[in-house]
Amino acid sequence: MDVIADVLKDFYEARIPVLWRPFHEAEGEWFWWGRRGTEVAGRLYKLMFDYYVNEKHLDNLLWVWNAPSVKGYPGDEYTDVISRDVYVEAHKKTDYAAEYDELRRLLKSDKVAALAECGVVPDSDMLEISRVPWAYYMTWSREFCRTEDYNYDADVKKMYDSAYSVTL
Repeated sequence: MDVIADVLKDFYEARIPVLWRPFHEAEGEWFWWGRRGTEVAGRLYKLMFDYYVNEKHLDNLLWVWNAPSVKGYPGDEYTDVISRDVYVEAHKKTDYAAEYDELRRLLKSDKVAALAECGVVPDSDMLEISRVPWAYYMTWSREFCRTEDYNYDADVKKMYDSAYSVTL
């Protein structure tokens, strides 16, 4: 944790906020922190939060909890954003409304919600109608955004050009 804290301190000193998503996909048995259950990942998250906030004073971190599970949820006092990762079949048109509703229902939090990782970009037409209030989404790398295997270039461009999207 100290090695990463030193890297994060550079951002703190430059007054740059960081979306910090430790122990992501906490419900996943494919990572060492989730292998023994979401509760373990939640305890690790709280341990890191306490160390980074109270010992290292990294007050530039926006803490992102990443699991659609009430088990292990560290609590609203430890999170700024609730999120989940979703991978659907290639080129599927979706606003991820069902996933948003499930995340809200399970965590019962008023925190902003994010689609922290996805393979297929949300459909801009669907979002403009449904108004699902994802704070942000991030498309995973490689074949998800560097080829048309999952997202057609026209769909990605349409999402970026949408009045519903906020970009720099």
